[in-house]
Amino acid sequence: MIREAMTWLAELKSTSLEPLKLVDREDRKVYMARDGVLHDVPIPAAPARHEVYTLEDFAIAVNRWGGERSCVFHSEPRVVLVIDDKDRRELVSMPIRTTQVWDRVLKLKDDTFDQRGFLRLLRFELASIIPSPLVAAIQKIEVVTSGNQRSEMAPGRERGTREFAADLANSGEIPDRVTCMVPVYLVDGLNAAVPITFALEYTLPPGPVSFIFRPMPDEIERTRLHLQGVLHGLLCRLLQDDGDGDSMDVMFGVPGLTGTGSKSCGCCGRETGTRAAGPIGDG
Repeated sequence: MIREAMTWLAELKSTSLEPLKLVDREDRKVYMARDGVLHDVPIPAAPARHEVYTLEDFAIAVNRWGGERSCVFHSEPRVVLVIDDKDRRELVSMPIRTTQVWDRVLKLKDDTFDQRGFLRLLRFELASIIPSPLVAAIQKIEVVTSGNQRSEMAPGRERGTREFAADLANSGEIPDRVTCMVPVYLVDGLNAAVPITFALEYTLPPGPVSFIFRPMPDEIERTRLHLQGVLHGLLCRLLQDDGDGDSMDVMFGVPGLTGTGSKSCGCCGRETGTRAAGPIGDG
């Protein structure tokens, strides 16, 4: 009993030394120390992480929060306004959304198709960009089955990866390269389709029928750099100097990383980080 009482007194003494919390809010806390002194502790607001979805709204954000120490970075994932480059915590970002077709094109490097799967890819997943003669050429492949019965690969009745003898006399022209107009970004001003050349490799009977369809080497990187150059030009025009000498740096890269802003400006020929000239507006 005496031990319990001593323990209780010790706990009471330790708790009496703790300050009494009088105010507990998101922006401030107020404590009263054991000597009766009040301590007002302000809580700083969390860094702003604004997000907009159009270039027009991004320009509005620049007009509202941009200043002498602001700058803009752009890369494929997003466009970012760093409100204060000395602090680098307050940001406004605009995600760059991509099309479903472009997302599917990026996955082609890992795919090998049988005839059924390849026709499904051409007729459905990439239907908006594939020239119709290519689909017709694949459909017209005539085969001779093990029972010597001739059949044509009609839609919905294509054969899979089985071995069969083939009669290629009427198989149609199957090119080894195909150029398609591919929409990449879902951003106003960047939504025009761009030409991408694909390599088409195929294996025909007597072995298993298979198709490989993927962009030519460097086509993906070339397309990305081209579109980022177009975006850089749009941003330079959109964030133009209004004549008072204040202008904003536009850089191809990611804020906080070194060596990302050294690409050449596609619209003015200077290194990125160049200052645009003209009023901030719709561009």
